[in-house]
Amino acid sequence: MKKITRKKLAVSVMVTIFLVFLIAGFGIAVRCKGFGSSEAAGWAQAIGSFGAIVGAVYIMNSQFRDATYRAKEARSTELGNLLKAVGSEISAFEKMLSVIQSDMTNNPSMVFSGRYQMVYPEILASFPIYEACALEIGKIENDVFRNEIVETYAEIRAFLAALNKNSTFAERVPMNEAPSGDVAVALAHLGPKLQRQLESLSVQLARLKVTIASTRDS
Repeated sequence: MKKITRKKLAVSVMVTIFLVFLIAGFGIAVRCKGFGSSEAAGWAQAIGSFGAIVGAVYIMNSQFRDATYRAKEARSTELGNLLKAVGSEISAFEKMLSVIQSDMTNNPSMVFSGRYQMVYPEILASFPIYEACALEIGKIENDVFRNEIVETYAEIRAFLAALNKNSTFAERVPMNEAPSGDVAVALAHLGPKLQRQLESLSVQLARLKVTIASTRDS
């Protein structure tokens, strides 16, 4: 059901009143001067002109509404495609983090000393979809949702930086030996930090995926 605003109601009343005035004038002219008189013809022409103006305004308004609707639908489709792509990238990182979390849980050094002695190849914080769609993500109207996407990618970037740093220290530990000195201190600091980051990211990624799915379906 369409909502009638005060402005629309006022315009409708004014148009109706003016139309009644014109019809009344035409009726009086016909009664007093006759149907074929110039006065009646003038009033009839005024009614026709007024009708043409009202019709033109109505057509323009309808075209504007249609254009607005099509633009909104196009934007909705673009947003849906964007969120689908971002959701795919998020899922890929979620799987990678799940593997790392499993490695960490089963790592003896992490379990007994809190030091994560695992060396990974350097993992670049590269997000092709996010980076390619950054401008479009910035246009998302929901501030909370937009910030959630940005913050999640920032957290992933920070985690990968910490993981790469941990790997550089773990690589310095000789085979079958316990770390010592600055390496031991660094690993003791980074291990719990990585664990906290992973736990936080797991919750954050799951929440973001739900938000993306609900926004796409709405």
